Amino acid sequence: MKTRFHWLVLVMALSVTGCAGQDLRLDWRPSIPGGRVGAEAEIEAILAEVQWGMQERRKSRVLTHVSRNYRDAADRSYADLYAYLDEIFSRYRNIQIRRSRPRILVLGDHAHSIERFTTTAEPINSEADPPMDFDGEVMAHFRREGGSWKITAWDLP
Repeated sequence: MKTRFHWLVLVMALSVTGCAGQDLRLDWRPSIPGGRVGAEAEIEAILAEVQWGMQERRKSRVLTHVSRNYRDAADRSYADLYAYLDEIFSRYRNIQIRRSRPRILVLGDHAHSIERFTTTAEPINSEADPPMDFDGEVMAHFRREGGSWKITAWDLP
C-alpha cells in the first residue's frame, strides 16, 4: 500500500516534475495564437500551477487543470485523483517540489510533456507515514478541451 501511495505522489509531483537543486525557471516566450510556441508556454504554465497547487496544498489549484475524462494507465479517474489529493494533504505538510524545465511535444490538440523532479514532504504523523524524499521522471498527457489544455493522464515513462 505504501509503495502504491508513494508511486502516486511521484506521479502527481508532478506532472509537476523536476531535478533536485534546480528551481523552476520558465523561459516565457510570446504566445502565438494557435502556434506551437503558444501551446508550449500554456503547458509550461499549467505544470507550474500544478506544482504550486501541490506545495500550497490547494486541491482546486491542481484539479482545475485536470480533464474530467482523466484516465491513466492504472485506470485512475478524476475522482481517484480528487481522493488522492485529500489523502496526501491530510497526511503530509511542507510539500516541496523541484522540477526541471519540461520537454513538450505538441501534436495538434494533443500534447505530452516529460520532466524530472524531486519531491520532499514531512508526514503529519511520523509514526504512520515516513518522510517523503524521492525523485524521478513523469510524463503528462494533455488534450485541448474547450479552448484550454487539460491533463488527461500522468505516467511514469
